Amino acid sequence: MPRGDKVQILDFKVVKPNSEDLSRFKASIAPIFEEIACRSKENESLAIVRNELLPQLISGQI
Repeated sequence: MPRGDKVQILDFKVVKPNSEDLSRFKASIAPIFEEIACRSKENESLAIVRNELLPQLISGQI
């Protein structure tokens, strides 16, 4: 993997988007982050159910 020294990194030009482009970008990625948050909550709920049911399944209670 190529590496750069401090001088190369400090000389690297970074483009700062204008507010309109930034707003459009935020609007386009907001649903993605909402979906990630929703699925994360769902995963937590499923893990709780799994942890409650698995011991019962292993012991033959279910």
